[in-house]
Amino acid sequence: EFRAWGSYGTSDHRVTGRIGVEHTVGRAAVRLEAAREVREVGDEPLIAPLLNSLAAQEWGADDGDYVLRDRVRMVLRRPAGSALLELSGGWERTQSLATRAAPVTGSYRPNPPLGAGAYWVARLALVREPWAFPPAPEAGYALRAEAGQGDSSRYVRLRGAAHVELPLGRTAVRA
Repeated sequence: EFRAWGSYGTSDHRVTGRIGVEHTVGRAAVRLEAAREVREVGDEPLIAPLLNSLAAQEWGADDGDYVLRDRVRMVLRRPAGSALLELSGGWERTQSLATRAAPVTGSYRPNPPLGAGAYWVARLALVREPWAFPPAPEAGYALRAEAGQGDSSRYVRLRGAAHVELPLGRTAVRA
């Protein structure tokens, strides 16, 4: 399977995109991927993306902090019981971005200098998404580990999350 997408920034004239090829063998998949993307640095959005986009465009109230990330990586993915196991490794470089756009009213705050430079990065994730139809309760989780080695520094990051869906009449509540 071949996938690609691209975009062009009209305010900064930056071309970004991603290209990848994936091959499935049995229940496992191997993907090679290269990308140049403007990315939010946070793991979780602080506000719904649609609301953030509208607030940023109209009033300059952008809750995101962004970097330009170049990446080349290989991803191995396979089921592990009721979860999905993903192992990836590759090279990444993040660069700080200056704010170059203008909202309809107001102004943007400066984007903080968060570019970290170039790193060799390895990631391991075990994720189980809940897939529930009421009235059956369902639980999900995500366990993630990441390690990186740069020219002058290295890091390790661990992250976990869990959630449950409980039936409530003909719908469900997620906590």
